[in-house]
Amino acid sequence: MDYFLLSEDKKIRNLLDFSGYTKKMQDSDDDVVIFADIYAATKKPGYIKKRFLFDASHIFIDDIKDVLEIYAPEAAFKGIFVTDAAHAYQYAYWEMNTKKLRTIQKKPAADGLISLLKEDTANEPLILLIQEKQEHIICREDAAESMLRRRQPGVKFKQVTVI
Repeated sequence: MDYFLLSEDKKIRNLLDFSGYTKKMQDSDDDVVIFADIYAATKKPGYIKKRFLFDASHIFIDDIKDVLEIYAPEAAFKGIFVTDAAHAYQYAYWEMNTKKLRTIQKKPAADGLISLLKEDTANEPLILLIQEKQEHIICREDAAESMLRRRQPGVKFKQVTVI
């Protein structure tokens, strides 16, 4: 089975602004509300990787969260409600708690490519890969295809070598 690195599609422009989501909010176990001008953004991204100094938040829109709950039922999600008070509109996003995912720690390769050992994947649908100060979500092919079928902008996959 093939595996793919989940990432943000940087080619998509004019995305919803998540600059209001802070480290303090990430550290909280409670659902949070952030304020943004929803109508200024023409695209609502399906996946956002919000980076902090030594940590990252993996944030998903409802459609993608529904897929993740099927493939990783043990994962917990915290609500992030992006609110546009001026236009009385709100979008629900969900931060995935990655602590319960199978975790692989690996040093980054000199060429920047990611490769995994077949026995390390254990045929898990979602894997958290930690490389020094970065973390990535790796998806099995069926999980990646299910996410792509949701046709959410800003979601990109890159094949990972499994040996």
